[in-house]
Amino acid sequence: MEDLSANVANLAAPLAGSMGLALWGVEVEYGPRFRLRVYVDNIGIEQCADLSRLLGLALDAENLIPGSYVLEVSSPGLDRIFFNPEQLAKAVGARIELGLREAPPAFPGRKNFKGILRAAKDGLFYLAPDAPGEPEFSFAFSAVGKVRQIPVFPEKTLPGKGAGGRARDCREANLLRRQAASSSVKCPGEKAGGKSAAVSRTAIKQRLEESDGPGTEEGH
Repeated sequence: MEDLSANVANLAAPLAGSMGLALWGVEVEYGPRFRLRVYVDNIGIEQCADLSRLLGLALDAENLIPGSYVLEVSSPGLDRIFFNPEQLAKAVGARIELGLREAPPAFPGRKNFKGILRAAKDGLFYLAPDAPGEPEFSFAFSAVGKVRQIPVFPEKTLPGKGAGGRARDCREANLLRRQAASSSVKCPGEKAGGKSAAVSRTAIKQRLEESDGPGTEEGH
């Protein structure tokens, strides 16, 4: 699975770069419907559709995924997954959900945690678990199975008294949660078709040449 993610990333990164965007990461989901999720930072809806089309052509040309699959291109969102230690290091101070490959010594038999990422130093990360009294512990990124950010919204008291005021507070909290769930820009899933390799390579080459041609500005 890691090899497939890396191969897809090698295809997606230059295509995203040609649009002035940066690839955030690639997630593979096996199941009844094979899903390939490609996350790109600061992507807009039109760029999302364009990148989805070009990447679909590239995947067909390289025949990386035999059979049908669903391709999803989106922004990482507020609850973003961290795919490398550099990304996670920038999240110090954030609340995260962490799944480790093996239980840390301080927590025998336990691999899943939620808490505040306190620090990143000398290749190690330090997590303060949510539960009162649980000790802070360190982990290396190589020990991570999956780690993602947990969005935290500031509490806000709305005008009103008694149960009515509390009800409005709850409605606003639920609205914020729905906004977080839909915060990422996302293209509809697409099943891969039987596009020809010749057409794929031509389209991709043209897109990359256009990005390198005269008048192209960097840092879009």
